[in-house]
Amino acid sequence: MSSPSTHEFPVPVGGAPFDVDFIPSILFAVLYGLLVPLVFYRLARRRSRTLVLLGTSIMAIEHVVAFSLRANSAHKAGPRQSAALQAYLQTSLGGGFITLGQDITALLRALLVNATFAAPSSGRDVSPGGSTVALSAIRPQGGIDMFVDPQDASAAKPAPPALLSRFALGGWQEDQPRRRLWIRRVFGTAFVLFLVAITLGIVVSVDYKQAIRTGAHATLVQQLRYASAALAYLLIHGLTLAALYGALCIPRVRRGPALLIVLVSLLLTVVALYRLIIMHHSTTSLLSMVHGSQNTHGEKVVFYVLHVAPEWLAVALLLSVDARSKFKTGLLGDRNSNKPMPEP
Repeated sequence: MSSPSTHEFPVPVGGAPFDVDFIPSILFAVLYGLLVPLVFYRLARRRSRTLVLLGTSIMAIEHVVAFSLRANSAHKAGPRQSAALQAYLQTSLGGGFITLGQDITALLRALLVNATFAAPSSGRDVSPGGSTVALSAIRPQGGIDMFVDPQDASAAKPAPPALLSRFALGGWQEDQPRRRLWIRRVFGTAFVLFLVAITLGIVVSVDYKQAIRTGAHATLVQQLRYASAALAYLLIHGLTLAALYGALCIPRVRRGPALLIVLVSLLLTVVALYRLIIMHHSTTSLLSMVHGSQNTHGEKVVFYVLHVAPEWLAVALLLSVDARSKFKTGLLGDRNSNKPMPEP
């Protein structure tokens, strides 16, 4: 159990579980529980199976446990004061939104990479009118754009104006291996930085028990959890901008999936900003009821509205769509076996 400390330590995000936490904790345990069958459905169905959302899937299952423990502790003084339980709950809350950010990084990478290919894997494309042509069919000869019927390569004729207009508008663009390579490099770096943020969050949560006991650990925990949350916020904000740019400025990027990424990243931004705002508070006791302890009724309401609810909505949005079909991710991401690899 935790007794009042002789030094101040960082307040736990969400505060200690009190009676007021019982109903919302049960509610979110049930809501996450409703998503668990969807997790197994996506994994069991071959056409929708993808490991890109593995972190989101594990988080949905783990949060059922976390909120069940929080509800169980709401009416029990012993678990409420447990530093070990707080360390676990802080790990769960601190790593959840960062894990979601890492997963949507992989989704956005797949979406942008797919926009760099000149044609589907068959090497052919389908025009809006339904006719199928080879992209290599359009080639300048003597200053005149020609159209070659793929069934009769010897019969060349001027390309129809409508076909040329679609080409000029970016509907049919040439293959972009260098852009594809740089997208993979940039998003690969972002993926690694998310791992850094997660690692910092884990170190903070594991050391939280010691932070309650000693001032040196308390200072370290405060610094590292700010570093973790700030890094995650910057990365998620970057994802929002990249998805918006792709949706509005790159013709071949499908707007629906890109705007879904924007929506999810905005929800995660709310979580990150909430954490950055409240984490400067310190306390000398997990059971303190002073302003800033995160144990007052108003602070509890803000916690569930600005942290827990947006996080659940983000998980629900990601699991409610067939990510493999919507983002063309394949099993492991954008590197499908039927697509060419980027040239160095």
